[in-house]
Formats: sequence, structure tokens, C-alpha cells
Amino acid sequence: MDDTVTHATDMSSLSATQDDAQTTAVVDRFSTRDSTLVRAEVAVQAVVFVVAVVGNCLVIVALWWQARERQLRRRLTLQAGVQPSSNRDGRRFPGHHQHHGRLRLSRMDFMILHLTMADLSVAGFTVLPQLIWDALGQFPGNDVVCRCVAYLQV
Repeated sequence: MDDTVTHATDMSSLSATQDDAQTTAVVDRFSTRDSTLVRAEVAVQAVVFVVAVVGNCLVIVALWWQARERQLRRRLTLQAGVQPSSNRDGRRFPGHHQHHGRLRLSRMDFMILHLTMADLSVAGFTVLPQLIWDALGQFPGNDVVCRCVAYLQV
């Protein structure tokens, strides 16, 4: 029984030593890097992150403004009593809908909105964690967070 407990204790201390060695290896890998290069990498990643977030937020605001103006024009047209054009069958064209109180995006605007949301997710799940990792020299989260970030980066 004593040998089993001693062997288990030796194995757990060996595992802890290996974890410490791996952590030290990670820290040493970053400590041997040129600090000027690290600062440049962090600065470039920070600029990429800020431009991605600000630019995509501006695109979303522009899409909202465009949809809002389209809604206002449609409302004024309906209030003026102008009937939307119709085809030979008497049906309205698909682009001419009655005002329902919500903003409508065109198909192209809808696609652009999804592209901006995808770009924001790339900025948030790829650029930001890499920026934090490079700035701190090691990943600040635990194993579960690291695995989740790695999964989201793919």
C-alpha cells in the first residue's frame, strides 16, 4: 500500500514538474524575443483590431441610415397617395412593400451586414486574443479558455 501511495505521489510531482517546465518554456520563448519586434507586432495587431471594429461599426451604421431613409421615402410615398407601379398581372413588384414599421434591408445590404458581422467576429475571436497573448507574453486564460479560443479561431 505504501509503495502505491509513494508511486502516485511521485507521478503527481512529475506531472507538476512537467507543467512547470512547459510554462517556463513558453515564458522563455517570449523572453528571448526582441522587445522592439514585440512592440511592433502588438502595435500592428492593435491597429488592425481598431480599424476592423471601427470600420465595420461604421458600415453597420451606414446600412441602418440607408434603410431608415428608404423607410421614410416609402412612408412619404404612401402618405402622398402615390401607388407603387405594378406589372401586367396587377401584382406589385417585389421591391414595393407596404410600410410595416420595421426597417427593411435589400438583399445586397443584408449580405453586407452579414459580412461585417463575420469580420467583427474574426476581429474579436482571432485578432484580439492574439493581441493579448503577444502583449502579455503568455495566454492569460486556463486550459478551457485556451481551447475555446483555439476552436473559435478555426
